[in-house]
Amino acid sequence: MTSTATRVGSSFVPRVTSMVGAEELKLMNRFPHRERPSTWEATAVTREEVLERLARPPLRAVEPSAQANRMFGARLLLDWLMTFPGETWQQRWQRSPVHGQHIASQGWRDAFAAWARPEGRVSRRETLLVGVLALLCADAVRPDPEFLIGSRSRHLRPALETTRDPEGFARLRASLPTNISAANISSGLKTIAEIMACRGGAIEDIVVGDLLLWQSKNPRNSNGRIQLAYTWLRDLGLFPADAPHTLFRISNRTGQLTPADLVDRYELQCRPIRDLLVAYLSHRSVGLDFTTLQALTISLALRFWGDLERHHPGRLSSAACRGVHCLEGPPGYEDRPQASTRWIISGVHRATPRCDRDQNPGQSLLPGPGGVGSGGPRPVGRLGGALPDQRSRVLGKKG
Repeated sequence: MTSTATRVGSSFVPRVTSMVGAEELKLMNRFPHRERPSTWEATAVTREEVLERLARPPLRAVEPSAQANRMFGARLLLDWLMTFPGETWQQRWQRSPVHGQHIASQGWRDAFAAWARPEGRVSRRETLLVGVLALLCADAVRPDPEFLIGSRSRHLRPALETTRDPEGFARLRASLPTNISAANISSGLKTIAEIMACRGGAIEDIVVGDLLLWQSKNPRNSNGRIQLAYTWLRDLGLFPADAPHTLFRISNRTGQLTPADLVDRYELQCRPIRDLLVAYLSHRSVGLDFTTLQALTISLALRFWGDLERHHPGRLSSAACRGVHCLEGPPGYEDRPQASTRWIISGVHRATPRCDRDQNPGQSLLPGPGGVGSGGPRPVGRLGGALPDQRSRVLGKKG
């Protein structure tokens, strides 16, 4: 026959928040990426002004055939965007089917073809992509990162390099190590070109948060090019001194976790209990190594209070939690980890029934050391108080 205690223990599935990538999230808060403005000069011009800029250096292509294709595609795409409402090309872009899709997605190209055929216009994929490239070079539109990340275009990087910031790319190329392959150079520079196309500005305007944003949205198995671009720009002196040294495996690193981070990963519902455990662990963390601190957090936040909240959510009232105050142990308890753990558990236990009896007279929230519904003392060990396994058994019998 299976005991109640066994059933309670076997059914326990804790709520645990993964800390993988915690360092990346902290860095993104510390180094925010640039927000795309609602409007800028190049997107607020007329159709004729966009085409005029594309016809002049540096936006004009060197090869006549390439220039003719670029102008033809730009006219076609501008005419399609004009069918959508908006005061700027960016507003029309965001109201069109292309917004929110990838450059290689078939959905927005089908929407374009549905407009082009009745008008007797060309709807070939190559012509449409050349038009997109032309508008990116002219900075008439700035798509979301998802539109370009993962693109296989061989023309994006050289086009933006020659039209948007040739001096910046030349300075960056001159600073690159000589032992990097041509393929890695091309992929790293393409990342920088994507950021410029989606966020505007030149190379010197790129910030740490821009690379972190690309890292978070890029498939993790192809983050090498982003890490290369970050290292190059950092070595070029564009980032502050406190910027991370590298982005290598940053999506998998937890970073330096505080006691609050360790407790919060277990998603405790009672805020006062959570604050009590954080304060206690913060005090203890001064003299503990991380492994011991992590084990203590598991004992208190997961196996003790997290277990109670999961199996008895209705009985752990907010009024009971509000009655828990900071507890102090007996002299020398900090040198005895097991004793200090028992002390804080028994202290939380003693505080909780008192509060619950104020709200529900005659009934205790947790079974006291003297029995279920009793607040009477019955010491366990040297420090007293019920241990987690004992309490789980009693609560299981009562439920």
